[in-house]
Amino acid sequence: MAEQNVTSPDNSTVATTNSSYAEVGAENAGFFEQNKNAVYGGILALLLLVFGLYFFVFRNNGADKIASEEMFQAQFLFEQDSFRTALNGKDIAGQERVFGFLDIIENHKGSASANLAHYYAGICLLQLGEFEQAITYLEQYSGKDALTQAFAYGAIGDAKSELNKMDEALDFYKKASAYKPNMASTPYFLRKTGRLLEHQGKKEEAAAYYTRVQKEYSEYGERIAIDKDIIRVTGTYE
Repeated sequence: MAEQNVTSPDNSTVATTNSSYAEVGAENAGFFEQNKNAVYGGILALLLLVFGLYFFVFRNNGADKIASEEMFQAQFLFEQDSFRTALNGKDIAGQERVFGFLDIIENHKGSASANLAHYYAGICLLQLGEFEQAITYLEQYSGKDALTQAFAYGAIGDAKSELNKMDEALDFYKKASAYKPNMASTPYFLRKTGRLLEHQGKKEEAAAYYTRVQKEYSEYGERIAIDKDIIRVTGTYE
């Protein structure tokens, strides 16, 4: 995930992350396993942007300064793919503790930092394969912007799919695509919904989602891939 050096969750980010989708027909791997590089590439790009905005708005205003400094330590570990340490923190002999996202949640309850830490903690747990716990933390995150909440819903969908709860996963992908529609997250999750439907053999329903992306988000970075999706499930192209 760290090698995808993307700095913003716009349509170019979606184009980068979606390029690693595996073929839908692969039977030996779970749906989420087939797509997790795409998932995490997009999530990391989003989190980097969110953290940057958070750091400058809250810390520069003098609010939540200690918590934001602790968040910076955990964020650095997250960027290094040290998900377990980013989650739990660590004690280093002769030095101050390196705080993890769970420390921030515990030590700064009710703060903006703790809220955002729930998001990071959920993604860490998703990466670590602890899907039930990931859902617990992601469900406690409350985002107000158009992107992070959508990606939180989408990450819950990923965890549900890993638990083989495909109908619930679909519900969360649909919820992610419907949340404050925008060019960055909406077509991304519309396509993920279509991919899961296709994986389930529901080609007609999948085609409807692909067509929505094609018609409503014509500037979507993965337009060529969407065209191929439509041809694959319908055998035709409009």
